[in-house]
Amino acid sequence: MREWEEKKETLRERYGISGWEAIAYNGMEERRGISRFGEAGRGGLKIEFSGIGGAEGRGESRREDKSACIWMRGSGTEAVFRVMADAPDTGLERFLIGWQRQMVLEADNG
Repeated sequence: MREWEEKKETLRERYGISGWEAIAYNGMEERRGISRFGEAGRGGLKIEFSGIGGAEGRGESRREDKSACIWMRGSGTEAVFRVMADAPDTGLERFLIGWQRQMVLEADNG
C-alpha cells in the first residue's frame, strides 16, 4: 500500500494506470479482491492494474480496461521466488518488473 501511494501519480501520468486489484491463486482456486496479500498463502499473488475508465467530463462510468499486471510465487520444491510482469509495452513492463523486484528485495530484507 505504501508503494502504491508513492507511485500512483507516476503510474497515472506515464501509463494511464488508475487502480489495482489483488488476486490470490491456490491450485485451481482464484480469489479476487483480496485485502491481505498473505491470503495467497503458498500459491501465487497477482496484482492487476487497471487503466483510466469512464466518459471524460460527464461523470459516466464504464468497466475499466486491464492494462498490466505483476505476479509472484515462491517455488514449493526449490529455493526460488518467481516474479513476472506483463504489460502492453516494453517500457511499462520494465518499470513494473523493476518496481516489483525492489519491493520483494525490501520485504526479504525486512
